[in-house]
Amino acid sequence: MKKLITTTLILVAAISMSWAQMRLHPVAGVNFSRYDENFADKSIDGSAGLQAGIGLRFGDQVYIEPGVMYFQVNNKVNIYQTDAIDVLVDERKTEVKGLKVPVMVGIDLISDVRNALRIYGGPNLTYIADSNKQIFGNEEVEFKKAGWGLNAGIGVDFGLLTLDLHHEWGMSDAFNDGNARSRNNLLYLSVGLLL
Repeated sequence: MKKLITTTLILVAAISMSWAQMRLHPVAGVNFSRYDENFADKSIDGSAGLQAGIGLRFGDQVYIEPGVMYFQVNNKVNIYQTDAIDVLVDERKTEVKGLKVPVMVGIDLISDVRNALRIYGGPNLTYIADSNKQIFGNEEVEFKKAGWGLNAGIGVDFGLLTLDLHHEWGMSDAFNDGNARSRNNLLYLSVGLLL
């Protein structure tokens, strides 16, 4: 019983310390998409998109930050003639909107009272709420509604202001086409506040 009480008190103290170190981290920025794909008669070019969201940072020099982010990713799909890959038949612009739920774990490499240089990483779940239909011409290929990715990044805190650059490796195929690999990799640049 004594061990149980001691363990419970330590757990309550740890949770209390985490809540005492909790900070809001609203962010907004741009993203750049690049597909890792092997379509025989198509190519996908990236365009700039945008994102905005909020995280809850628990901890100080070592932290965990779950969050939620709205995103819009833009691309251009080039469709070529099947028997002549150099003959462009059609171009389609894609616009994908949805939510990401990342969970990042980070550590300060350099820090003082108000400033920090940090690295972080972790997984995210992605849910697509809206996307273009028939992005590959007349083919009935659509974006998958859900997927996941792995992230790694670097950030700088300047008092209340934050600047983050991170990369997401898509770990799920982006399209409902079982015949080709189609993973989306994204680069995010965000500015935020640490409140």
